[in-house]
Formats: sequence, C-alpha cells, structure tokens
Amino acid sequence: MNRDEMSRALRAEAEKVRRQYSQTNDPDEKQRLKARYRQIGYEIQDLESPLPPQPSTPPPPPLKVAPEWAWREYAKSTNPWGCLVMVLGLFLCITFYGIPLGILIIIIGIFIGNKKTWRCGHCGNMVADSRVRICPVCKCVLVDPNTAPPQ
Repeated sequence: MNRDEMSRALRAEAEKVRRQYSQTNDPDEKQRLKARYRQIGYEIQDLESPLPPQPSTPPPPPLKVAPEWAWREYAKSTNPWGCLVMVLGLFLCITFYGIPLGILIIIIGIFIGNKKTWRCGHCGNMVADSRVRICPVCKCVLVDPNTAPPQ
C-alpha cells in the first residue's frame, strides 16, 4: 500500500469514526471512538466539533451537441519542398543565367508546394483526406461541398 492509499484509508476511517461519534449517545462507546480517533492520528477537538457540511457539486455544464452533418471544406497549405524549389528558381532568375529555366522551376515549385487538404466545416479540424466520412473531433458526418446535404 503506497502513501496516498494509506492516507485515503486513514481519512475514510476518521470520517467513519466521526459519523459514529455523532450518532451515538453511549458514553462508553464515545470513549472508545475517541481512543480510536486519537490512534488514527487526529485531534479530539476535531471529533467533538460538528461535522463539516458536505460540499455541493455544481451541475455539469450542458453538453455541446454537434450538428448531424457539416461540409467538408477545402483548405490550402504549402509544402516546404515546394518552397525550396521556388527559392531555387528565384535564385536562378536573379543570376541572369537561367531566367527561362528559373521561371520553369518556380512554376514546378508552385505545383509541388500546393498541398490539397480538407477540414471540417463545423469545428475546423484538419481531416486526413476526402475519404474520411466522420470528423474525429466533433463527430459530424462530413459531406462533399458539391453534393446536397442529407435530409
């Protein structure tokens, strides 16, 4: 038994003794409970004081209910390799030796750099690809933007 479990067990035992002490009227029983309370390691003054009021727990907040469906939105992001290719093309354009080649490499970098990603239209979470049908965060059914929403 570790120290946390031991202290929890002692607190539970002390609470049990306090309840028994407050419920009994027999003086011999009260003396026995005082001795047990002292043995656990608590002060007798704590035992004779009235029980502390039990804390009332506030009601849980209302749950956010996600809609049944949401649009799958297209989100653009940039691939770092595409940026590197564009910088290489820009470097070739600046040196005046490879302006046509530099422009071609910049265009290739644009195609490499644009990465097509999808996100949930309700919560904005990034979704792996267009085959994902349920958002892992808000549990909405994802619908393609060019199809009609479910009824």
